[in-house]
Amino acid sequence: MTPDAARQFETMALDDFEELLLDKPRDEKWELIGGRVIRGMLGARWEHKEIVLNISTALRNHFRATGSRCRAYDETFWLREKSIDLKVFPDVLVFCRKLTEGATSVHDPVVLFEVLSKGTEQRDRSEKWALYQKLPSLQHYVLVERDKAQVEVFSRPDAEWLDYAMLEGIHGTLKLPAILFEIPLAEIYRDVFCEKANITPDAAQQFETMAPDDFEELLLDKPRDEKWELIGGRVIRGMVGARWEA
Repeated sequence: MTPDAARQFETMALDDFEELLLDKPRDEKWELIGGRVIRGMLGARWEHKEIVLNISTALRNHFRATGSRCRAYDETFWLREKSIDLKVFPDVLVFCRKLTEGATSVHDPVVLFEVLSKGTEQRDRSEKWALYQKLPSLQHYVLVERDKAQVEVFSRPDAEWLDYAMLEGIHGTLKLPAILFEIPLAEIYRDVFCEKANITPDAAQQFETMAPDDFEELLLDKPRDEKWELIGGRVIRGMVGARWEA
């Protein structure tokens, strides 16, 4: 965590964060990403939930059918790594070992999935990905778009993250060799219909646009000295402060 980031955001070490979690309201979802505290609310759009359920169900069915020791958990199981001040809820995580009784977290996932929205995409692509790459056990990182049929997968066949693939349209198939798993994109997006922000196409091309729920998620990344607003689906990013006459 850089000094500038520490000034702009709430930051702390993992031990302090776990102590802070004792005061978390039940309707909130808090995470620690490289020492930065994210205080969000529980809940997501139904399309997000449907995609997560489709992926986790397919994984569990595959592991049971093949007798694999791997397991898939979604959204409420911690990924925890003290060395990088990381404690988060990936949308879907896969690990391949037996858990100890009463465990609430893992530090050694083999595959991680994140479902992208306009509010979370930057965090999932930058902050989380920079930290996930440091997990020695991780072999695949999968980014699933919520609002269109597009999946990206980063893979580490050896010691380096050398493999990347983008799949577009429902006719492709996601392949994850590390867990001997394949899933058609048609299954990932089964029963999902995308909503669009209530804004004209011309405005969407000219400006940063998103729906209110995505904007509220995006606000979790707002620096303290900036002022962000959503006006008719258009995002306005300004600075705090005005002339004294105002």
